[in-house]
Amino acid sequence: MIPATLWYMKVLPEMTWNPVMTGVFSETKDGHPIWQSLVGNLTSSLPELFLNYASVPVFIVGLYVAFRNKKTLLHQHLPFTLTGIFLLLYFFYEINLISTVHDYYMLPFIPLLFLIAARGFAHVYESQQKVMRIAVVMLLIASPLTAYLRIDSRWNTQDPGFPSDWYAHRDELRNAVPDTSLVIMGSDMTQCIMPYYVHKRGWTYFDYELSHEKLETYIREGATFLYTDCELTIRDESLKPY
Repeated sequence: MIPATLWYMKVLPEMTWNPVMTGVFSETKDGHPIWQSLVGNLTSSLPELFLNYASVPVFIVGLYVAFRNKKTLLHQHLPFTLTGIFLLLYFFYEINLISTVHDYYMLPFIPLLFLIAARGFAHVYESQQKVMRIAVVMLLIASPLTAYLRIDSRWNTQDPGFPSDWYAHRDELRNAVPDTSLVIMGSDMTQCIMPYYVHKRGWTYFDYELSHEKLETYIREGATFLYTDCELTIRDESLKPY
């Protein structure tokens, strides 16, 4: 944890605008209360996206094995226990930002979750009950299928949550200008989806954010092309000369 912590201590103070800094003390943008975010992550993100349903039973067994012996938890497994505490503190501090939509903030939990699930699988498989051993093997075999079925339903090319033309015409957009070009891209409220699909580096903006002054600044800093599907930009008289 130390390298990541040192990096955050160095970088985040410069990002005073970032809600990552204020964490649980910042206002939620989607209006979800904290308890609703907790329930959403516990009942949806955890079993569906991070474990997948087939892994949930062995994960529960793994938790039982981990917590039934406090001496083991505090001595033999102390590095994992401390890591778990650190991650839970991180989760609760950033709960307003994570909410029920920014589940990628939960990625650091994955190694620990599957160590617990693997321990649960081993505990059942090492038992003398043949039926239970067969059951956990079937769950193991089913895991890739349950993961695929859940994720595949979320991969919606018709309504992906951003203008679908970025996805459908990504090859044409990428080939329109050289990859080495610095470009301005908008309208993209996420600041990162459009650069990903057009495969370019540069600057992004959302709706009214691109002014004549900003455009001039970007040009001075090396911008040579503008990608836009923003009607506000196209109708802006001060930007028409460009």
